[in-house]
Amino acid sequence: MNRLDKLYSTLIIALCFYLPFMSYARAFANIIMLCLFFILIINYNKKKLHKILSYDFIKVLIALIAFIFLSSTLKGSISEDFSQITKFSQVAILIVLFCISTRKKTMINAFIIGTLLSSIITCFNIVCHYFNSLDFLLLKSSVINDLFTIERLYLGYYVIVALTLCFHMHETTNKQINKYVYSVLILFFTTCLFLFSSRSAIIILAVIFISYSLKNLKVINLKFAAISVILILGTILFNTKTLAKRFLYSGDETRKSFIEKVKIHEPRYDIWKFSYQIFKENKSYFFGSGPQKIKDDLIDKYDNISIAERRKWFKERQFNTHNQFIDFILSYGAIGLMLFLFFLFKIVLISYKNIHALNLIVGLILFCLIENIFHRQLGVFIFAFIIVWIFHLTELENEKNTSSRLS
Repeated sequence: MNRLDKLYSTLIIALCFYLPFMSYARAFANIIMLCLFFILIINYNKKKLHKILSYDFIKVLIALIAFIFLSSTLKGSISEDFSQITKFSQVAILIVLFCISTRKKTMINAFIIGTLLSSIITCFNIVCHYFNSLDFLLLKSSVINDLFTIERLYLGYYVIVALTLCFHMHETTNKQINKYVYSVLILFFTTCLFLFSSRSAIIILAVIFISYSLKNLKVINLKFAAISVILILGTILFNTKTLAKRFLYSGDETRKSFIEKVKIHEPRYDIWKFSYQIFKENKSYFFGSGPQKIKDDLIDKYDNISIAERRKWFKERQFNTHNQFIDFILSYGAIGLMLFLFFLFKIVLISYKNIHALNLIVGLILFCLIENIFHRQLGVFIFAFIIVWIFHLTELENEKNTSSRLS
């Protein structure tokens, strides 16, 4: 391995570790990406690059980006949609850059360690806040943002990804000490999700654990399982007040109906209701209206919220659709949505033979149901990494099956 290859691998590993701290210096990730891109140009390997570009899911992704660019061009909204076009292009570039790295195992461990450190810092902040104020993670976003190293939604999802990768590393390592380490990490990350009170992450966690149970994957022994249950239940009891408020909206004593509580306290209810209205009004069923127009339309719709304080909050936050699939059909129409779904279908076809890869893509799809992952730099980078790791895990599975048949 020459110096450029070593530098290339080091930068990618550093980026994997840094992802859970991206909120502190967003430009750092883009600087690393540019460095990787220049190294790729200088250290150009035609054979390796052509192999990566020949993958079906890469071709579908390129077709999706081309359609998005063409759609914005025909609408005359290139300048307004430039930020979104850049993010989609960034995903494709990042996938190529990450695929070229030969140190995928080290990349995975770097991400796990970064997420671990980020989670430890957040847990420390939460526990200190709890004992200092006796007001544990209530709904004041300004307080919550100060406690978390990155937004709760994303840290919860990063923990899910790290936990899934820990299952993979536990299964594939041959050293008993490593198995114990990954078992402890699995327990810690699972406990963290309940401490963070991350609703979406807890739901994805339940789906993943059901998936592993159906697969009869024996990743932990009975003693460890018993310890896990005790610690997780203890965390739930410790944080039961917050979990009840987050899941059941128990803090609202004026409304008896759970549905009414959801309508008032869950922003996505209004966001998705207004998104549906925009879809019917714009009638851009096949090509969409463009991301900037949809953003402006949603902000205008928030004027219809009857509660003044809630209306002001929506307008100030300028909430997007909070659903990647809804965002696609509104911004790029049925054609854009179908291309994105076809891309995900290609990834599912790749991943279904490996339980860990399958859980990564299932978790990603579930996350896309409640977040516009391509609207955030955090989302763009983790999306690219997940696709690369899915492909890597599947390749390992194919190699193992080939070796088994030959032996």
